[in-house]
Amino acid sequence: MKKILFPSSIALLILLIGASCGKTVEEQPFDSKWKVGDFDPAWKEAGDTYEVCDEAKIFQYYNFAKNTQYKGDRKAIKQYILANYKPIEDKSQNGYLTIRFVVNCEGEPGWYKVYEVDKDFQKTPFKTEISEQLIRLTKDLKDWIPAKGLLRMEGKDDGVIYDSYVYLSYKIKDGQVVEILP
Repeated sequence: MKKILFPSSIALLILLIGASCGKTVEEQPFDSKWKVGDFDPAWKEAGDTYEVCDEAKIFQYYNFAKNTQYKGDRKAIKQYILANYKPIEDKSQNGYLTIRFVVNCEGEPGWYKVYEVDKDFQKTPFKTEISEQLIRLTKDLKDWIPAKGLLRMEGKDDGVIYDSYVYLSYKIKDGQVVEILP
């Protein structure tokens, strides 16, 4: 039994072959400024004395054999934040306030950056009573354990302690913190 190619299948095949002929993909050099959410030194506040161990090697929190952690884990963070956060009763205050920061190789946090979005993920600032309070409480968290052992492509742990990015996202409903992520 003969298989018949329909004219639309033949046209698609010709189009694909023609589009791929003579085209080469040029590899782009790696440029860390294109990593989404990475720290830009221009964000430093005047008088900021925070230092990382190697500004050229700040990795995402999940790239390690032992990821950046908090002493007591997420439970300790949640307990501290919820015990100290003073809710603002306001039905219009809904969404996510994310604070991204660096934990250096000494376990010290710094270089905080705040992102605020509404429940539809549209950029919207929260009332300062909410944002300033959560920023202060996040900065109060000092018991960070730095990341150790960058995992290489071959899956080997190099055993080195690194600076890394960390984030905490606060889900806010009616001005109250209802969830802390991740």
